[in-house]
Amino acid sequence: MSHEFISRGVRRPAPCIVDAGLLVDKRDMQRLLGDLSRVKYVFFQDGEMVSHGEGCVVEVFNEASSATMVSNGSIYLNVASFDYVQLGRSVPAGTEAGQCFFDLMQDDRCLRLIPVGSLLRTVGDRAIDRAALDAVVADVLSSGWDSCGDDDDDF
Repeated sequence: MSHEFISRGVRRPAPCIVDAGLLVDKRDMQRLLGDLSRVKYVFFQDGEMVSHGEGCVVEVFNEASSATMVSNGSIYLNVASFDYVQLGRSVPAGTEAGQCFFDLMQDDRCLRLIPVGSLLRTVGDRAIDRAALDAVVADVLSSGWDSCGDDDDDF
């Protein structure tokens, strides 16, 4: 769905979704889900709960040929695996504010993600890209070895 809604020559603004709504644009889905870190998940198929657990969202991406994977506490979300994301809030009895959730929908399947802990995160709390960390460590170690050869003075 395009953010530019043109109906009978009148241009309308992009949608504004607060706490509840539907996202079909893959970029919007990716931005929304990219802020998640630790979540509880429930996987439904044909209305029946198939699996549930808790894990960390490691990566959110949009690739037509890749899978969404949930395994061993790691969650790799491919927004191309889903038709839309339904934002909602469950309201437990006796409370005003409920727990937010994100239902990732595709045909008869639903992957529900429920954030665990504070929704506000600092940059330091974000998941570290393992490949980037490995590259930095390798670079630091190799430069350390290079400098060791330069310091070989006769003592």
